[in-house]
Amino acid sequence: MSLKRVYRKIWAIVISGVALFFAILALGGLPEGKPSLDIRSPYALLLLLPIALCAWAVRTTALKWRCEHCGALLPTRMATHCRKCGQPIDLS
Repeated sequence: MSLKRVYRKIWAIVISGVALFFAILALGGLPEGKPSLDIRSPYALLLLLPIALCAWAVRTTALKWRCEHCGALLPTRMATHCRKCGQPIDLS
């Protein structure tokens, strides 16, 4: 899988997790007028879904965000060259 596809996949997972988190908070606070973060609410278990999505994004980053030449982990910020082997990083 190319780095560009991995990059898009990671951000799609993160954005969907954040959107799901805010959707659950909005739905959880409306029915009874209680605070959205009430642990006793049945919606509190639904908060595990966005947490799982964020964990999946971290796992994908750790396993697939690697240099295509030497396999070293790449920095999370955009770099133009690998720190270990010096080869250019192709995100196209």
